Amino acid sequence: MLWGCRMLPWSGRCTRAHGGSGTVVSSQGIVQLDPPSRAHCTTVRDSLRDTTMGMNDLKPQLPWTILRDWVKAFPGSTFLIDAANILYCFALENFETFTAGDLEPAVADFAKYMRFLVARKVPMVVIFDGLENAWKNPESERRRAIREKHQAAIDAARAEDKEPDEKDLKGTVYNTPLYIAMCAKCCKTFQISYMVARREADSQLAAIWLSNPAKYIVVSADTDMLGLGIKKWVSVRSWWGGSAVYIDVVGLGSYVPVPLSNGKDKYPLVRHVVRHGT
Repeated sequence: MLWGCRMLPWSGRCTRAHGGSGTVVSSQGIVQLDPPSRAHCTTVRDSLRDTTMGMNDLKPQLPWTILRDWVKAFPGSTFLIDAANILYCFALENFETFTAGDLEPAVADFAKYMRFLVARKVPMVVIFDGLENAWKNPESERRRAIREKHQAAIDAARAEDKEPDEKDLKGTVYNTPLYIAMCAKCCKTFQISYMVARREADSQLAAIWLSNPAKYIVVSADTDMLGLGIKKWVSVRSWWGGSAVYIDVVGLGSYVPVPLSNGKDKYPLVRHVVRHGT
């Protein structure tokens, strides 16, 4: 979703709202976010963010802080939650019904979890993926090929009157547009502020966080947060239990090398980040 843009209820279309500040849909109408800076939210910069891919093996390169309960760890902050992570978690937990075309059990679990966060009075904006990012076509094709491989194994097993392997069923799970729309509707029903990004949620997360880093905390398991300009974020390990890890590049300060048994630095990337910036 673009700044100053809002989703028409259940239409799947975007309409321009008046004013230069960011907006987000809630049951009460349009809720104002902090105005984005021109340096961070121009069309060119948004396009650049959309091209950023995930960074393989990034997390092991950065020290983690273990959080017992991420909800209580940042009093006074507003959480920007990447909905894709939660959606995929519950789709995977309900893979048998989900892969059979019945999305309701996964949606019901998402709804229960949203009510759980509401009960805990979590200040949040839930951000959903929008249109598929054309810049990620190679990665999308790679993932599609993997799903097709698993689907072929499922079809072959059923042709022989055998039960498909669980790994193949789980391998076909992904966040479908209908599933995303149904979960977004849950947010409206429960009066939870939410946003549908123009393309990927992570680039929208970055645009909002960069507008006021002191106010917002990003919640995402994606590994390209650092590449998008987000220098601190939470990666949840257990949605119901609350355990998570916190990566804070800003708070690293002067880095003290952690030597491994072979004499090499455990976190060489951190040394470069502290010295040269992100």
